[in-house]
Amino acid sequence: MQSTSPPSVVKKIVYLDYLRIFASLGVIACHLWVVAFLPNLNIETVLLPECLGIHGDLLYKCGLDTVFILPNDSLDHLFFNFFNLIFGMGYQGVHLFFILSGFGLTLSAFLSEKKTNRIGWVDFLKKRFSRLYPSYWIVLAIYLSINFYLYKSVLGLLKTYVLGSIFLNIIPATWFVPIILQLYLLFPLLFYFLKKLSIKNFLVISLIIKIVVSAIVITTSLLVFNKILGFGGGALAPGGFALTRLFEFCFGMAMAKYYVIHGFSINTLNIFRQPYFILLGFFLQLSGFFLSLKYSTITFGVAELRYDF
Repeated sequence: MQSTSPPSVVKKIVYLDYLRIFASLGVIACHLWVVAFLPNLNIETVLLPECLGIHGDLLYKCGLDTVFILPNDSLDHLFFNFFNLIFGMGYQGVHLFFILSGFGLTLSAFLSEKKTNRIGWVDFLKKRFSRLYPSYWIVLAIYLSINFYLYKSVLGLLKTYVLGSIFLNIIPATWFVPIILQLYLLFPLLFYFLKKLSIKNFLVISLIIKIVVSAIVITTSLLVFNKILGFGGGALAPGGFALTRLFEFCFGMAMAKYYVIHGFSINTLNIFRQPYFILLGFFLQLSGFFLSLKYSTITFGVAELRYDF
């Protein structure tokens, strides 16, 4: 059995900072494109209602559908389609944030375990929560102060703040924070299985759990409400459950374990070169596109653009 004892001194992994910058730029670009640029562009034949705002994965649809309408497309339409597709992919940076969270938390847990031969989970999680909650409280106070006119009474505003301070689920742009909170609570159990299982089995099991839970949430939502429940109509986090985002987080955990055993290496990704993993990835991506196109709608209240279809 290979040892999972981390090195005595862990050097700063600059590549993680590069990934954080890349993911941040992608998310910022996506939001700027949707909120600042799309509403002000005057390309009527391209800017169909479903192209205004983020509607699940419809930025892809708006780009690709019109790109292939040739030779009628003009040059400005082609430029629009190119930027619409590129900037629309920016929200994929959120996947990287989940991966990096799993990696950082797991590496920190291995280092804590090496120092004391055990992990005091209460103190370990307390440190994470102390970084998460206070900053959210401040941002939430600013957010509600700006949007106070949406509330009919001061009591309603205070109630929203109290509930949001606990569940971290009020600010639309920080939808992933409640998911991270749930993953923090699950982390001790996940870390236990990470150490007991091989990296491959750990990833396969986490992927199966993600698929099963997502399928249950999506199917139940469609049967009962005829739409997918969760943030953005379920396009980003079906049901708002962390288990629908489990694989990304566990992938980061698996990378941390591999790093502790072998050091950083691209070989961490080798198991995903198998044909069945590639086919499964295509199937899941296409399923996500279909469900987002048909059932999910994500809009920004600032732009006052909402089209349900």
